[in-house]
Amino acid sequence: MNTNMGTNTELVIRDVVHGDIRLPDRYAKLVNTTEFQRLRRIKQLATADMVFPGAVHTRFTHSLGTYAIMKKMVTHFQDQFQDLGLEIDSMEWEALLAAALLHDIGHGPFSHVFEKISPHISHEQWGTRLIEDESTEIHQSLLSFYSQPEKQKLFLEKICGFLHIQHSSPSSSPKKDSANPLTHVFTSLVSSQLDADRMDYLLRDSYYSGFNFGKVDVDKLIEGLILSVGTDKQYHLCILQDYIPFVESYIISRFQMYKNIYYRPYKLFTEELLFSILKRAKYLCHEEPHQPLRRFTPEALLNLFDKSVSVANYIKLDDSVVMGALQQWRECGVDRVLSLLCDTFIERKHFLRYLDLDETHPSFSQYKNDFLNLLNTCFKGKSSSISLSDCPAILIAEKSYSLYNNSVYPINVQCYDGSIQNFSVVSSILSREAGKKHYTSIIYIDFSIMQAAYNLSKKERENLEQTISKLNATYEKRNHIEIEQKYGVKSEDSLIHLVDMLSKSPYGLLFNNYKLESSSVREQEDHYFDYQLDTGELLLQNNKITIRTRHYFKDDSYKLTIKLKANNADAGSGQSNRFEFEYPCTNFDLDTENKAHIQQIFNNHIPEFLQQHSHLLDLLEPIVSIKNDRTRFSVFDKNSSSGFHCEISCDNLVYKDLRDEHATEQKDWQVEVELKGDYRYRVSLDQFCHHLKANAKKHNIVLIEEETAKYQKAMQKLRD
Repeated sequence: MNTNMGTNTELVIRDVVHGDIRLPDRYAKLVNTTEFQRLRRIKQLATADMVFPGAVHTRFTHSLGTYAIMKKMVTHFQDQFQDLGLEIDSMEWEALLAAALLHDIGHGPFSHVFEKISPHISHEQWGTRLIEDESTEIHQSLLSFYSQPEKQKLFLEKICGFLHIQHSSPSSSPKKDSANPLTHVFTSLVSSQLDADRMDYLLRDSYYSGFNFGKVDVDKLIEGLILSVGTDKQYHLCILQDYIPFVESYIISRFQMYKNIYYRPYKLFTEELLFSILKRAKYLCHEEPHQPLRRFTPEALLNLFDKSVSVANYIKLDDSVVMGALQQWRECGVDRVLSLLCDTFIERKHFLRYLDLDETHPSFSQYKNDFLNLLNTCFKGKSSSISLSDCPAILIAEKSYSLYNNSVYPINVQCYDGSIQNFSVVSSILSREAGKKHYTSIIYIDFSIMQAAYNLSKKERENLEQTISKLNATYEKRNHIEIEQKYGVKSEDSLIHLVDMLSKSPYGLLFNNYKLESSSVREQEDHYFDYQLDTGELLLQNNKITIRTRHYFKDDSYKLTIKLKANNADAGSGQSNRFEFEYPCTNFDLDTENKAHIQQIFNNHIPEFLQQHSHLLDLLEPIVSIKNDRTRFSVFDKNSSSGFHCEISCDNLVYKDLRDEHATEQKDWQVEVELKGDYRYRVSLDQFCHHLKANAKKHNIVLIEEETAKYQKAMQKLRD
């Protein structure tokens, strides 16, 4: 089919991803316009080159790549439509190619970061403005595609329609046009979950970032695309069932790109930092007396801050303009906080990454509330009220992403039986993950900027750091993971024999590969709390939750401990994983302060459980007491460069049911080997436990692997 692409002259551009990209003369003229050339000065991944130095590719090359893929799609469907006897006006194909080439023409400096500073208009809307404005070279070049005014108008409308679909509210599928039943098919090629834009940026972004995640087979994806008629008698863009593996690979690649590149923690930090800089500069240009910062701010940026930017001013904005402004703001001395922020960005310095709650978005919402209350308490008298979004020393990154979205422009599959199904139904991989959201929620803090912004003394700053650290300790589960291996011992004599064996290790060497550095004896008593259901079962025990208070006899101190179940998938053989949170307390009782700690931990980590048992804290009672004469040994790898460290606890235990003062006490003997330090040494812990068990056997000491927690074992013994 003739697409009326003009004369035989063409521009050939050598691209690192697609090889030679050939543009007929009329498309070459679009590339050579001022508006399109501006894209050379806007990086595709904004600040990603601060993490991946090679990621300096631009919106210019990505736009060319999107055009190249769209050209392959057009060729594929031209042949297919011809076979189906469908007559498609050449203007449709030309508008598709133009839309692919110009889809990012409206991007501002640092891409999506810049949109946040002027949320009243998106880059898609700027794109349509640049195309429709008669003063732009883009507009004049597009008019040259046709000579008749009515065709020129229609051509521009089609292109803007394709571009605007990216910004419109998503529905289950693109809107159908009664005048042209194939319009929604064309829009899917421009913007959907399987479009030319996504295919190019996966290939290009992964190449320049140095990863292989995005190496998808574009040719096979296009080859598998087909036009199909559904039971609704409408045309649908589908993928043939035989090509499902290629689409699965594409979708997983995109997921990994988001997880490892687009939402990389430091990349998110630099984007939030840049936004904070622009936001503060905008505030200073408007709110400060006499607005002295305006003298050091480029006119194009000032117009944007004033919401009066014209098309002519907008096309002057690129990455270099913003970087120049940051240099000026750093040196001008107008605002100390702005200067520190700019210096942090330019010199690639760091805020403290204070909290990282991947996959725990509900907890992050609660954390922000607690954090805000903490700040307002600490700054009482210094500031009337603090907002997290307006505090220049605090940057918050919250992102969500999913493997596949079932509802927004779903990918259709034409099955072997001729039916059309949602991809998530047909794909065995996506059926379990479709629609599931993954979250990255991070907070960054810089106390030097905090000190400058709120005029804090050195002491006030230190107190603030300590207070925030204590708050974070109740949220950051990975800092509290308990990984241990438990063993039962048959008799007290065997336990004493084991302690003797460990204590008399020659020169502190243990099994030739490990060394003992210290040992201690400690007497302690634990009280475990629970709620007994009408069935006689214990609620917390059934849900693998532990609440206990511990008394250390030596210094007469007490500690509250809360343990929650954790996923054991990564544990070694026989290892148990639990999240453990500890707080000092004054006695065995669950007083008001202890209950507040329990409430906070439950709210942060198991809110559903607390909602189901809203009055639980008032119903908890002491169930069992465990007295323990404990002998502990610290063990390290003989190789001092290794970070492996564990602790062996030899426990002489006495269990007593606190609900029955006449209950008979039960004795027990147990050995715990707990990993200390980095959780990555789980395998090393497994290896050490193997050595411990084997060497104990040589001394006729039998260690019996157990997975039951002390509390559960105590209840079993007392029942027996």
